[in-house]
Formats: sequence, C-alpha cells, structure tokens
Amino acid sequence: KKFSILGNYDNKIFWPVAILYGCIIAYAIIDPSGAGATFSSIQRFIIAHFSWLILLTGASAIFFSVWMACSSRFATVKLGAADEKPEFSFFAWVAMLFCAALGTGFVIFGAAEPLYHLFTAPTVMDAGSAGAVRGVPEAIRLSVVNWGLFGWPLFAVGGWAIGYAAYRHNKPLRTSTGLYGLLGERCNDTLVSKAVDVLAAIGTIGGVSMMIGLGVASISYAFQILFGIELGATGKFSIMLCFILTYIISTSTGLARGMRYLSESNGYITLGLLFAVLILGATPFTYVINMIMQREWSGSWFIFYILWNISYVPFTGGFIARISRGRTMREFVCGTVLVPLFMTLLWFSVWGSNSCYEQLKGFLPLWETVQGSPEQA
Repeated sequence: KKFSILGNYDNKIFWPVAILYGCIIAYAIIDPSGAGATFSSIQRFIIAHFSWLILLTGASAIFFSVWMACSSRFATVKLGAADEKPEFSFFAWVAMLFCAALGTGFVIFGAAEPLYHLFTAPTVMDAGSAGAVRGVPEAIRLSVVNWGLFGWPLFAVGGWAIGYAAYRHNKPLRTSTGLYGLLGERCNDTLVSKAVDVLAAIGTIGGVSMMIGLGVASISYAFQILFGIELGATGKFSIMLCFILTYIISTSTGLARGMRYLSESNGYITLGLLFAVLILGATPFTYVINMIMQREWSGSWFIFYILWNISYVPFTGGFIARISRGRTMREFVCGTVLVPLFMTLLWFSVWGSNSCYEQLKGFLPLWETVQGSPEQA
C-alpha cells in the first residue's frame, strides 16, 4: 500500500461505501427523476413507520445530556487526563462547532424556514394565523426548536462517546470507538463495529452532500443577483471544487491553524451578519426583540431534522471529540448544547423576524421566491 493513492485504509469499510455511492450516483445521473422519486419514497416510508423511534432517540439524547451535565459523579470528568487543559479557547471551540454542523444551513434557512412555517405549519394554520402578523412568533419558535433543540444533544452524546474512549483508553477517533462501553477493547474490530463505521460513512456522505448542494445553489444565486452572472454546470462544479480545496488546505495546515483560523473568521462574519440585519434591517428593533422573547418549546417538522442530524452524528461527533480534549462533561454539554441553542434562538429570531416582516409589509415577495428555492432568501 506504499504507493496507493488511498494511503492506509480499511477495505471492509471503504469498498462497501464506495460501491454503494457509486451505484447511487450512477442512478442519479442516468435517471434523475426516477432516483428522486425512489429516495423520496424511502424517506416517506421511514417517517411513516419509525417516527416514534426517531423522536424517542432525540428526546433520549436531550435527557441524557442534561443528566450527565448535572450529575455530581460525571460532570467533572474530562475528555483526557484529569489535569489536561483545553486545547482551544472557548470562542475558537464554539466557532469550530458551528462550522462543523450549522454554517451553511443557518445562512440558507435563517430567512427561509420561518416563512415556510408562517404559511404552511399546521399549528399556525389551525390558529388561523397563516400569512398573518400574529403567526410570526409561532413560525420562529418552530424554526428554533427544529434547529436548536434536538440536533446538538445528539452531537454531544456521539462526541462524548467517541472522545472518552479515544482519550481515556487510547482508541482511534472513529465512530465505532463509541461502542467501547459495549464491546470493550474489540470496539473497532468486530463485524458490528465495521457495520457501524460503514453506516457512519454512508450517513455522513449523505448529510454533507445535501449541505454542499445547498451551498453551491446559494452561491450560484449570489453570483446571479450580485454580478448578473448565470452559472451553468461548469461554474457550479468550480464552486464545489473551491469548497473541497478550501477544506483540504485548512486541514492540511493543521487543526490548530487552518481549521481554527477559518472557523474564527466565519464566527466573526456570522456575528457581523447577525448584527447588520438587526441594526440595518427594515424591521423595527423592538419587533425583533419581541420575537426573541416570545418563545415556547414544542412544535412540528421534528422528524426530518432529527434524521438529518442523526446522519451528521458520526462526522460532527467525531470532530467535536477531536477539538474538545481537556474539557469536562459539564463544559462539553454547555458548549455543545446550550450555546448553540442560544445562538439558534438569536439567529432565527433576527433573520426570521426580518424576512417575515419584509413579506408581510410587502417590501419583498420573499414567500413567492423561497417556495421554489430556499437558498434565494
């Protein structure tokens, strides 16, 4: 394997994933509409028959995270040695968490999703508030619950399971390492562990591909409205190639340099965008603040988001484990659950209230626009 382009790899994991996705890509290229119909039917079947299990999984992650953070026995346990210090500052750590899990989705859906709920959510329609000012708080509430309540506890559980075994028992940072509590020293070597790593790769590729696709569509639309340039297939492929090259460069320069600097830059840009919309937007400041304060914790649309987040657990959980060495369980849960929840509340309240306000006041036909392409919001 010295001259292999793949380097050191596991045949039992790589080839099943490569063959499966090769077939999926070939199917999508040969028959795009048929592939879309097939995968949509699979998704509908899963939601129709396993919604209870998906909701139970998400709820269990929430309760488990809270219990571990509040437990006098486990809250002070560290990822690493007892005297080990965190590798990254709190801001760098949180910035990298967001880059791993929510960056593109936040920007695309921050303005679009509240509009979807305002006009189509059952709870809004049942209250007779669809497309009305009084439906905006409910629309933003649903967005906050979908993006902030269920996903991060799942990432926290996955990240801690992988990181604890990796740093306390010298195991590799792989998804199957999270099975250490069940399989012990053989957590990476059994048929079950190989199957877990294969499923982790399949889920990760699917979840990340969706986000990359949304990112390419969003940037393509930005070129159109900012510069009047209509990007074809070659242009969109070039954008995707830039994504890949940026990732390679940032990781090859080391996590403490490339990925950290990239994440911190994105963090400052995100905060800048947030306050720019808050201060410069047409929506009155008091209206936005009211939307932040009017929150309740229930809603719908859970299933799709929980499934999407579950597909991200191997990728995001492993990455969180990598950057969280030296942090206690309480710090870990607060950083990976409470901080993102607060940021989600702030982000969707500011962006969502602005998009709904612009729509309801007739300043911009945002609802008509986002129904076909949410990235245009």
